Amino acid sequence: MLKTLTFLITPLLALGLNAQLLAVAAPDIHLKVDLAMPDYYTGIPIPGSLKPGWTPFAGGGWEDMYGHDVRYVYDIDGTGINAGISVAREGNGGLKCYNMCMYSKVGAGPPQGQPVGGPIANTWFYNVDWGGNPRGNVVLSLYCLPPGEYLLKSYHNFWMFCSGAARTCTTCRPSMPPMPRVWAIGLIDAENVHPNKDSWNKLRSAALNDGCLGNHGGAELLADATNVEYTSTLVDEDVATSLIRFRTDGSAVLVIYEAPEDWMDPRGRDGGRGVLNAFELVSAKQCPSADLNSDCFVNFDDFALLANQWQQMYYLPDLAEMVDQWLNGIANMEQIPAGEFLMGDHFDDWKPTKIENEKPVHSVYIDSFYMSRYETTNRQYCDFLNAADVTVLWNTVYGSPDEIYYYPYCRLYSFSERSQIEYSDSNDVFTVRSKLGQNMSDHPVVQVSWYGAAAYCNWRSQQQGYESCYDLTTWECDFSKHGFRLPTEAEWEYAARGGQHNPHRRFPWGHTDNISHSLANYFSASEKEYYYNASPPVGNHPDYDDGVFPYTAPVNSFQPNGYGLYNMAGNVFEWCNDFYSENYYAVSPYDNPIGPMEGEYRIMRGGAWDIFSMFSRVAYRGISYPDGQDYTHGFRVILDF
Repeated sequence: MLKTLTFLITPLLALGLNAQLLAVAAPDIHLKVDLAMPDYYTGIPIPGSLKPGWTPFAGGGWEDMYGHDVRYVYDIDGTGINAGISVAREGNGGLKCYNMCMYSKVGAGPPQGQPVGGPIANTWFYNVDWGGNPRGNVVLSLYCLPPGEYLLKSYHNFWMFCSGAARTCTTCRPSMPPMPRVWAIGLIDAENVHPNKDSWNKLRSAALNDGCLGNHGGAELLADATNVEYTSTLVDEDVATSLIRFRTDGSAVLVIYEAPEDWMDPRGRDGGRGVLNAFELVSAKQCPSADLNSDCFVNFDDFALLANQWQQMYYLPDLAEMVDQWLNGIANMEQIPAGEFLMGDHFDDWKPTKIENEKPVHSVYIDSFYMSRYETTNRQYCDFLNAADVTVLWNTVYGSPDEIYYYPYCRLYSFSERSQIEYSDSNDVFTVRSKLGQNMSDHPVVQVSWYGAAAYCNWRSQQQGYESCYDLTTWECDFSKHGFRLPTEAEWEYAARGGQHNPHRRFPWGHTDNISHSLANYFSASEKEYYYNASPPVGNHPDYDDGVFPYTAPVNSFQPNGYGLYNMAGNVFEWCNDFYSENYYAVSPYDNPIGPMEGEYRIMRGGAWDIFSMFSRVAYRGISYPDGQDYTHGFRVILDF
């Protein structure tokens, strides 16, 4: 099967499938814009509301939950293209975020709560006050476009308030009929179609002021979208989309998201709404070669067409198994973009410990890679143990015996009750145990050594048709291989910062340099020297302290950082590939550092459920012997293409 798997994936690599798959040669223009929720004070997108790698639509304040005026985004990704968004006719355009609501139901103020769900799924723009066509329409202007043909892919996900005032948190699924139509027109002709002396005139004025409205023939709609369904989901992959095609000679374009009529909202008001969460704009003159359905987007629709073709050539069960294994390989991973950052302690937090191993702060460049969205779970590690060539001795799992030394992988529950993995000697099976009736399958694996983490990486690479990175006799990592491995210390810190490099933050989240139990699972004590701990000194996290160790949280707990990664602070320490040297930062290379060539200890990062807050800082450098199997030791993997 592995031979078949590798053979079938090779055509994908040649075709260049990405979008959510692998890298493709992008068209001249491919913009990704997410209507992320800006922070009330700074205008910076609230963590969890902006999809990593996408451009936020607008900064600015909260504006009383409304967009009475037009919101703009300029020079998107350096292309010179601008955009504006508003609503048609009456009412106020509103930007809402799932699980977030205002201070009060009658006045303005900062939001309460944190976004829940995928970044595209949890924030949407719509007409807050009024429904009914055309009052509930959403309008998007695109100006300073180079002449040519374009495809616009828009995302539509919508939640409704259950009852009461419009500013309450939104948690109800609406049963709104589809939007009748999504279409485009030249902005210079818009007045003749739907007169509006407010928002549309402002959009026209903005285009004129930027010299981009154009005295041309306008825009021509080539293909529209009709009966566009809404969704009410927290998963980005399930958000409904529309796709339209238009041509412009350089004139500004107005896109109209029509609202359905004859619909009663939960508050008893008549009329539907147009809704927009995010959009992608692609120049259609250079569609990627892997675009098999001619929509200029390379995604799972193209993969399905390719898979259908394979059915004529290959045995279908093999294909189904290959697709399942391959998609699972990256389905729960996030692509971390390449970039530069300043690695190390930006706050002089080392002073209480008198250990200066987080200094000097130094510039590092990191190539792009995929990182697991979650820490490796008990279930995943059991799957590895049940497939691997391992030995159980003294209630500990070891790798294949070496004539000098047995390499320990992990401890079992029979050795320590803090492990959540049990072993049945009678049928040679590893299983995840339950703790006080709670299934621990989706909790992070603990009491795993560095050797056990590296061996898991090789097994996962083999299962999914990638190259093995580790030599399990010398335990050296071959960085020229393309497969699963542990992150380097620099890759881990770069990913943990979640794109927050101006300024550099103390923790993975971008809105505060403090830590609290609302953000992470750690031990909160009276830490006078660690003033950034904002939680009361209650000890372990009260939601997970059930009296039986370990007090871990499920791997999808708390809000992800800016790159979509969960629990980069607290829960369990995460093994890195590097050997440790206290003075390595003074000699670290700029380009993709991989650490010292030898050493006694391996690096661990991220803090843990029973450790003080200082250990959860993104700059903190933990260490352990590679055969260490502590109840705080876990890991997550990266995939290096």
